[in-house]
Amino acid sequence: MRRCLLRVIRVLSAFLALVGVRPATASDFNYADVFPGDRAAGMGGAYTAIANDATGTYYNPAGLVYAPYASVSVSANAFAWRNQTLRDSFFGEDVEFESSAFYPSAVASAIKLQDHPEVAFGFSVVVPHAISASSKQLYRPDLYEGIDTQIGSDFETTLTTYQLGPSAALSLGPSLSVGITLYGIYGSSSSRIGFTTQQTLEGPDGVPLVTDFRFQSTEDQSLGFASILGVLWSPADGVELGLALRPPGYQHHEATVRTTVLALSDDGVLVPNPDFGEAQDIEFDEGAPVSLTPGVAWQALDRLLVSVEMSWFAGRSFHVAGTPVSRESTWNLNAGAEYRVLDEVPVRIGFFTNRTSSPAPKPGDTRFLDHVSDYGFTFGAAYVVSYAEVSAGLRMSWGDGASGSLTDASQVVDVDADAPVVFIGSGYKF
Repeated sequence: MRRCLLRVIRVLSAFLALVGVRPATASDFNYADVFPGDRAAGMGGAYTAIANDATGTYYNPAGLVYAPYASVSVSANAFAWRNQTLRDSFFGEDVEFESSAFYPSAVASAIKLQDHPEVAFGFSVVVPHAISASSKQLYRPDLYEGIDTQIGSDFETTLTTYQLGPSAALSLGPSLSVGITLYGIYGSSSSRIGFTTQQTLEGPDGVPLVTDFRFQSTEDQSLGFASILGVLWSPADGVELGLALRPPGYQHHEATVRTTVLALSDDGVLVPNPDFGEAQDIEFDEGAPVSLTPGVAWQALDRLLVSVEMSWFAGRSFHVAGTPVSRESTWNLNAGAEYRVLDEVPVRIGFFTNRTSSPAPKPGDTRFLDHVSDYGFTFGAAYVVSYAEVSAGLRMSWGDGASGSLTDASQVVDVDADAPVVFIGSGYKF
């Protein structure tokens, strides 16, 4: 019995020690979790070759000079859910996470100078990542005969990243423009994870006894910067070619990890483990890698606009508390269309991929990075008048991949996920 109990303690201790520096809570490995903007969100994020409104600050700032009006745009993910399941991950049982969030995905403005129409400026605040996930489960692993073991887990994590900054665009001719956006980044995240182990002798005389309690919290704050360089060119009537280059970004993280471990002593009481309990301060640097997004938009009919783009993301490596972490090179595809059913009512659809840059887990990998790629579609509609627009839509995605088993590092387990998002938006022209 004692050997089995020590095995549980070793597993949970190792898990807590690694979760405390788990980089997935500090940097995201998927690049298309959110499509800021109302029109772009409805078209599956395929907006690099359009970008002719305030949200062009995020997709391609070169498009700001083609905005017909000075404008303000506000978009939000009204309700966002994500359900993710790690199959057979904790002593052979599934681990389920539920995530929900409500946050504005973008607030953007654009203005053109009356005396210099070839120049445009913008400012935007974008929330490209926001997570609020939790998992509370009870496991009953069959560790040894005659003893009923229950392990209760309680996990919560939140993550929000803000990008804000100015944009500028310049027309170099009737069909060519360039632009730049400079973003400052602020991020914050926190996680709480606890395990309680309770054991009971089977039979009428069995008395439940808490034999182990483990709790860990992590708080992280980060500051950094990012930039976007854009080009927009119209080689023919009704055809737009766009290109967005994002140089490597930078974020400096400062995290504090606190751990509490109580274990059953030989006297039968829970006492603190002297090897744990002190706060650990961690600092590390990371950031999004360089990426390149070419796109094309075609005004196929008077009422139909089609847009397609592909993004390529380079690899990048960093370290968290001595643990090497790498973003692998990956790509994403976005395609969308807008059709005006009526002059005031455009309908939008889109398709997208949200491929992960995390390395595929291998047996023995104890970093617990989820390797999950998504794909999905978007649908939205808007009501447009001469001075304003309101819109709403739905984003649906599904994903699958792999992760390391939480209780057996030699095992790789399957992961599947689904994420419905309801988004709303509004814009005002002046």
